[in-house]
Formats: sequence, structure tokens, C-alpha cells
Amino acid sequence: MARIALASAAGAAALALAQPAFATPGAVLRINPLTPDLVKASTFSGNFILENVSSNNESITGFKIDLSDGPALFYDFVFDPLDGSAAGDTQSKSFEFKGPAAPGAGEKSTAGVAAANEKAKYLVPEGGGFSVLQHDDVTGLIPGRKLVFAIDVDPTSVQGTDGTPPPHQASVSGAELHGATVTLKFSDGSTMTNDVVRNPANEQGADWKGTATLLQGVPGEIALSRPGGAVSPALVPNVQQNVVVTGPAGASGNVLVSEGHLIVTGAPGGGFDLDPFEANMAVKFTEIPFTIGPDGRATVLVTLTDSPPLMDPEQDPVVPYQPKETGLNYITAYLKNGIGPGPVTDPIVLKYDPNATIDTTAPTIATVSPAEEATGVAPNGNLTVTFSEAMSPATVAAAFTLKDAGGAAVAADVAGSGTTFTLDPKADLAAGKRYTATVAATAADAAGNPLGGAKNWSFTTQQGGVILPPPPPPDGSPWCAVVPQRPKSTGKPAKIKLEASQLLISQRIAQAAVRRANAIEAWLAGGIVERDLCGSAFQQADFGGGVTLAPGTSVAPPTQADPRPIVVTPGKKGGKAARVKLEVGQLLINQRISQAAVRRVNALAARLDAGLTGGDIVDGAVTGAKLGRNLVITAAPAGAAVPASTTPAGARGGGGGKVTVSVKQLAINQRISQAAVRRVNELVDRLMRGLSGKDFRDGTIGAADLAPGLRPGA
Repeated sequence: MARIALASAAGAAALALAQPAFATPGAVLRINPLTPDLVKASTFSGNFILENVSSNNESITGFKIDLSDGPALFYDFVFDPLDGSAAGDTQSKSFEFKGPAAPGAGEKSTAGVAAANEKAKYLVPEGGGFSVLQHDDVTGLIPGRKLVFAIDVDPTSVQGTDGTPPPHQASVSGAELHGATVTLKFSDGSTMTNDVVRNPANEQGADWKGTATLLQGVPGEIALSRPGGAVSPALVPNVQQNVVVTGPAGASGNVLVSEGHLIVTGAPGGGFDLDPFEANMAVKFTEIPFTIGPDGRATVLVTLTDSPPLMDPEQDPVVPYQPKETGLNYITAYLKNGIGPGPVTDPIVLKYDPNATIDTTAPTIATVSPAEEATGVAPNGNLTVTFSEAMSPATVAAAFTLKDAGGAAVAADVAGSGTTFTLDPKADLAAGKRYTATVAATAADAAGNPLGGAKNWSFTTQQGGVILPPPPPPDGSPWCAVVPQRPKSTGKPAKIKLEASQLLISQRIAQAAVRRANAIEAWLAGGIVERDLCGSAFQQADFGGGVTLAPGTSVAPPTQADPRPIVVTPGKKGGKAARVKLEVGQLLINQRISQAAVRRVNALAARLDAGLTGGDIVDGAVTGAKLGRNLVITAAPAGAAVPASTTPAGARGGGGGKVTVSVKQLAINQRISQAAVRRVNELVDRLMRGLSGKDFRDGTIGAADLAPGLRPGA
């Protein structure tokens, strides 16, 4: 079911009293902090009121409120329940079902509605609290009835402060939850999802600070951006700024400018995990109506504000709060119609600073990969472009494209930030084909400056697979030498997020290790040929099976090997995050894939460490150039060939500890996968430097391995 929006206060009132005659499920969620005072109003002592307004007799069976999916207006707002959470101030409240006794519940009956407190779930840990509240066991919520509950919502920035007011920086009225996502489940199996919308400015007399209306027919999603793709958050030198709404022509809605302050009075360390441009208290709201023009755009002029500190009404005499930062303007937009508002855009965050400098320099492209006119490009690889300065992600995503030789566009995802962006085709490219990549001149930097011109370059994919080329030798390190183990990365690892896409990343890393291990196995199974062996590779101890050698005339001088390439079968594209669920079962699957990769790589390493044999060499591959200097064959009677080496079966590990859905478990899985990739890359390096006698068991090179010209009497 499509996303639908949350209604404003007055709109919600109308919906609650006279619903349109839709024969579908529907509901209204109102956030009522029980006081009109924006500063003192709090969900801790207030109510969330979920009313079933379905017109086809469907019950509401469950709901989810997600503060991170939207996201909610201000950064880092979380639920602060009692079960071990430590977000916000020292006061906490778990899900509290209030039922029919709830103050302000309204005139309609709540009798028969039940939602057990202990069955509320708190998901996605963040900053000591949880981003998601979910309840899947609501009963009795038939049309006309209400579920009334309370729960604590806090900003993580004030973690550890005393919960006794004043100050009120941890008081969340509900207006700050503008943009949070609400999902409902109905007894017919359908779901509805939409965003919370703050009550409009002309209805501040209403207690409700935010309302979600879930009905068919509300407007769809729209986009909000800065002109030219200028980035957010940002300091800007002009108090008046334009924003651009993109959506269906003729649709109308509101741009909401929400000024926030950051108040961390009494917070240990001056505030917890503060981000640039982070606010935790709303102080002013301005709504600006718009109508989208025939071109699908509406340019809206907003005026940024920097209000003086709010006054603390509980001090005598009344004194102002002491904000750490003021004038943080969060700008969002949503469509609305006669049924209700649509989903809320992600916020643009701006702060007026008359001393901010304006960047007028056009960016340039520093590097591209694959390189221009490159050949042998992996069909399952990605394209990368690096710019001279930080870019606007939205403009690069629209400008970075790929076409095949016939000019047809290749479906792909573009992702990145800062200076580096990657184009990831949704399916493998065709082998042995030419492609052309383009970065259009519309790609703009963070200040909105576009490129001076478009960049086009072409490349050709590898025929038949991905080649792992021999690495260049390290400085001073000869070919056919022992390859030192690659050091582990000492850089700070990227932050791992608790989300399905991170599971997919770990899974792909492990699968890449398995594919490379399989490629090495196939390379060995194909038989060692002359080009795989270093010049002067073998010494007297390496030979057996009746082969005898004696000092004699010098043979060919040492030469470098030119090993066959290791060709990796490309992995299939797809497996997008939408198909990977963030759950224990999927984590366990990923862990097993990672562990299988490690076992597979370790088994190959054990085979090489134990030494290959003459049975791994194609008959006749050992030419005179491969003999150690001053060695000649004096006799080579036929004998039983030494069997080829085999890759031992890796022993399966135990069950391991309990797997939990957590960032820590994701990090463990990813580290296992990365270890497998590092190890398999070491094996690739080892083989691609060429094989010598040290890679074979002594006495296993037999007469059959010798080139015919080296066999006396042949």
C-alpha cells in the first residue's frame, strides 16, 4: 500500500469527526502532550492516541513508530524506555497502556482495547535509546475505538542530565517528531505508512502537537532541494534562501521552517555525541504555502531566523535558557489535499552566518575508473569518479550515467559523498563489450557550482570473467620470492549502521572471497604450465621418480614467470537490501557464509603450505629454462607419477555464541569476511609471482613433468 501522510491538527480534528466514505482501512494518530506550552509539553506525561477510522470493519492489530525513518525533524531523537536504556535525561518510561482512563482521550470509547505493556518492542539501538517502537499484539481496536498510550521520547544530546525540570531541553512535545514514520497493520493483512506532520501555526491553541493521518487518497512523496544542488547542512551568508520543491504539477502544500536551539544545560561533557547543526528544542515554526508549477517545480523563498533564548517559566524571577547554539533552521515540505498531508521530505538544515564565504569555483574531475579506453574491465565491477572538491550527491546521482555500445542506458545506482562517487550497475555488464560513461555538466559542488563541461570516457569489459592480474613486486622484492602477509588496515573503519544494506555489504564481501577461492582452485585444477614456473625454478632436491641430475653446462638464465591469469566467475548482481532482512536468521546466514569463506581460504593456504607436487604439473611443462642453473638431466626413467595435491576439507566450526541483531554482531561478521578476502588476496599474490621449487614437495617432480627434449633417450 502506498505511503500516505500525517494530518495537521485541524485537519486531524476534521478527519476524526467526519471521515470520507472510503471503504478501506484508515486511522489517525495524534500526539497530545496535554499542555499547549511548547517548552513544557512532553510525551512523557502526555498521550499518543491512535484511533481506528476504518470504514470497512477492519481492526488495527499492530503499529510501528520509527523516529529514524523519515527522519524525525531533529537529529538523534529516540525512545527512552525502562529496559536498560540510557538515552536523554535520567527519567525513562516504557510503553504505558492507558486505556479508557487516559485524560483527554476524547469522547469515543476505548473499552475493550488492549495492548500489553510488556509486548512493546524497542528496535534499532541508538545513543542509549531506540529509534523504533513496535507493538504487534494490539487487540480490540475496531473502528471507532482508540488506543491511548504514553512513552518517553528524548534527544540523545542531553544524555545523563537530571530529569527533574527545569531545564526542559529533554521535553519533546510531539512537534519535534514531524517527519517520523508511522506504520499500521490491519486485520485484513494490509498496512499503511505515513509521516507525522506538526500542527499548523494557526492552530497553536490545540493541544495536539503532531498528527498522522493514514487514509487512502492523500498526496504522494515530493523532493526538496537547494538551487543548483547546494548541500545541506550549511552556513549561508544571506538570511533569505530559496528552496526548490519537485513534484506533480498543480499540487500544493506547505514548506515548514522550524528553528531549533541546542540546549545541553547540565549534560555531562557539554552534551552527548553532538553533531554539527544539531538542535534539540523547537522554538519557532513558519509555514509557507506553495503550488507546483507546470514544470514540476516550485521555488519557495524562506527567511532564516535566529530567535533569542526562550525563557524558563519555572524560575523566579523568569530567566532565559542558555543555549549552546541558536538559529538552526530545519526546512521540510509536504503536499496536502482535502484528505490530508502527504509524506514529509528530509530536512534541509541552514544557519545564517554573514561571514560565511561563497564558493564560486567550478569543480573538476580528478580521476575516473575504469580508465579511459581501459580493456579487460571486470564485467561485475563498478565505476568510480573522483572530483576535485566535495560534491552535491543529488546532482552527481542524476549526472553519472552509463550506456552500452548501442547507446542504451544501463540501469545503475549511484552512491557516494564528498569527492568520490560510485556507479553500481544493477546487472553484470556483457563480457567483451564496449561501454561509455558520462558525468554531465550538471553535476555540482556543495555550493551549487556545476562542472565546466561534461566528461565522457569509454572502456571494454573482459571476455569471460574477472582477471586477477599479477601484482607489481614491492620495492626491492624480486619475483618468485615469498610474499609477505598483507598488513591489516590500521585506518579507522567506516561506521557500521544497523540496517539491511550493511548485511548485504558483509554478505557480498564473503561471497567475493569464496569466488576468488574457487578461482584459485580452478587455476590449480587446470594444471601448472610452463609459464606459471619461474626461470631456474627447480633444484636437485625437487626431482624424484628416477630423475638424476649432475653439475654440468649452464642452462637458460633465470627468467620471470608469466602466470596464467586467475579468472574469477562474476557474482550475480541483485540481492538488494530490500530482499535482505535485518533479523537473527539473516545474520546467522551471513556468519555461516563468512565462516565458509574463511574455511575455504584456509584450506587452500594449507594445500600450498604443504607443497604442490609433480602431479599438479601438466606433462612436459618443465623445460630446460626451469632447471636450476648448472643442472642437467642424466637419467629420467619412467615411473609412477606422484598424485596431485588436494585441497583439504575445512573442518566446520562449532555453533558459536548467541547471534544478536546488533551493530557489534554486524561488525564481527564483516571482520570475518574481510579477513577471508585479505587471506585469499595473499594467495593470489603468491601464485601470480610465479612458482618455484619451494612451492613443491621435494622429490615429487617426475619424468613425465619434463619436456620431451630433456628426457635422455627420448
